[in-house]
Amino acid sequence: MFYIGKVITIFLHPITWAVLFFIYAVNRKKAIPKIYYYILGIFLFLASNRVFVNQLGRSLENPIKSRASTIYPTAVVLGGYCSWDADRETIIFYEAADRLFKAMHLYKTGQIKQIVLSGGTVFKSEDRRSEALVARDYLVEMGIPVKAIYVEENSRNTYQNALETAKILRSKNINSITLITSASHMSRAFRCFKKQGFSIFPYATDYHTVKPGSFVWFDYFVPSTKAMIQFDAFIKEWVGILAYQLMGKI
Repeated sequence: MFYIGKVITIFLHPITWAVLFFIYAVNRKKAIPKIYYYILGIFLFLASNRVFVNQLGRSLENPIKSRASTIYPTAVVLGGYCSWDADRETIIFYEAADRLFKAMHLYKTGQIKQIVLSGGTVFKSEDRRSEALVARDYLVEMGIPVKAIYVEENSRNTYQNALETAKILRSKNINSITLITSASHMSRAFRCFKKQGFSIFPYATDYHTVKPGSFVWFDYFVPSTKAMIQFDAFIKEWVGILAYQLMGKI
């Protein structure tokens, strides 16, 4: 099921549809009706339009209101922000690295007391180090004591993040957590951990949307490759939420 999900995500890319359409058009003996070109053109325009994509993303990034008056002392940081480059022997940070940096800031300012790093290796291999271990080593280098860090390195998706992290938290009699993940990912992650019975203070990071009215005139017409990347991420998240609902995971 895990690998099936990964294959399905390939067909969520706008570029994938464009390439498939091109291959189909080249190999088709009869002329393709113009309506299909118009449909593809509109689809690609919307997927690369900053204003449209921003509105799509805001539906995900609207903060979840928490009933907690203060941040809980145990923070769970979900993976997807770094990896280890064995060739260059250095850590590689991705766009979602704000998750880890915000956790480090909260610890340094005394707002949290311990950090649970959740994230294994998506495609397991003896040559790959789990993301949680890589992040732990980085935090230790930055001055956070290793005794304040717990590592969960078995999970490969959001549902497994919640399932595997719950085992660690329950062994420590921890029932309330500060959940740190990207704003667009918070809705699904929040519900996964809520399903495990935890009280949660959501701490969203790396927002990608802005308030309506923040655009200039050409943003409404000029395609943006950055917008297309964000569209891809937002659609994946919506599909993920729907899939988790259908499977009863949230």
